[in-house]
Amino acid sequence: TTGQQGIELPYEPFRTIENVALGTVDTLPDKDSVVRNYLPYTTEKETQFVYDSIALAAVKAFAPLQSINLDKLSLQNSKMLINYASSPRNQLLQYRSISFLDLYKEAYVGFNPNQFKDKIVLFGASFRGSQDGFFTPPDPTAQMYGVENHANAIQTILEQKFLRNMKTIEKVLLLFLICLASAFVFLYTPIRWSLVFLIAVPGLYTLLAP
Repeated sequence: TTGQQGIELPYEPFRTIENVALGTVDTLPDKDSVVRNYLPYTTEKETQFVYDSIALAAVKAFAPLQSINLDKLSLQNSKMLINYASSPRNQLLQYRSISFLDLYKEAYVGFNPNQFKDKIVLFGASFRGSQDGFFTPPDPTAQMYGVENHANAIQTILEQKFLRNMKTIEKVLLLFLICLASAFVFLYTPIRWSLVFLIAVPGLYTLLAP
């Protein structure tokens, strides 16, 4: 992790294990406490050593199997927008989780080692009170566990489905098109369609804006 004192390295014996890479686990909430961005790597101030994030380190280890092109990593101000594929409340849009304790005690029913073959497996806290929950665009009212946040960052990189903020000219053109469409709808369509348009546009903006 990184903090006011710089990068905090893990317990030393873990750093000397063969074939183990270090990765930072920073989470970057915006001013409204919603996590939209991800820091793929962090530079240590004193040594200028660059540490990959846990997501980037995992993808680098996994990339040779999937031919992932890391040169296409889309960054804005050294940050990457997370293209969320999961939602904290939607059971259909959640990553599969298995209790580590059940696996450790061999109490997991139907366990098959092939479930983990050629997959990236993350270990992390996913219980209430873990103080590792964050609000995210898919549902700004329900917290997503930090480990799931990293999983979404990994999937964004793996699938190369990068997001970017709109440029000023794009915002101006979009605003112009909305004004043009509004003028046409309000002047040349029945009132009921004008009402639908009036409700639909703000509704779509509310859904897409987070």
